[in-house]
Amino acid sequence: AELVTPDRNEQLRMLDTANQRLAQALRQLQENFRERLNWCDGRLQQLHPARLLRDRAQRLDEMETRLRQVLRTALQARNAHLKELQARLRQHSPVQRLALLKAAAQGLRQRLAFAARQQLTTLKNRLAVAVRTLDTVSPLATLDRGYAILTDAISGTVLISIQTIKPGQPLHARLADGRLLARVEEITKKDEN
Repeated sequence: AELVTPDRNEQLRMLDTANQRLAQALRQLQENFRERLNWCDGRLQQLHPARLLRDRAQRLDEMETRLRQVLRTALQARNAHLKELQARLRQHSPVQRLALLKAAAQGLRQRLAFAARQQLTTLKNRLAVAVRTLDTVSPLATLDRGYAILTDAISGTVLISIQTIKPGQPLHARLADGRLLARVEEITKKDEN
């Protein structure tokens, strides 16, 4: 009966060993399931639409930031180029050139006006000298000193010699303050004095 029936202690020990192995296998299985569950959960988190959407939104934000930076840089470059072109345009602008030419023309006008005034003053002075000189040799100035200019009353020619005059001939005498009509009464030659 002892051979047929196993030893109870041996059976309990075997049962206890089997129980420990079973518990160990269950723990191992549970650990495996937990790891698999964690992996699946992680994978699910990675593939979850909200996560994908968040990732895409973050990527979109990054791209938008980069795009804004690129656009800002490009805009700054364009603005700098535009300012350079505007400066070059102002340098070659007909308006600026016209302003310079107007200023030069104004300066030339002033110089011309000054030169004209100087020339006019010079000419006035020369004219005054010429008038004084002419007055000194003018027959009219001679009239002021008591002389007269005699002309034939008919022809109006100036008489410079007694050879062309006859007694009784009418003459005009021009004096400093007017004219008079005279008649020749007598003719005396120079050597007859």
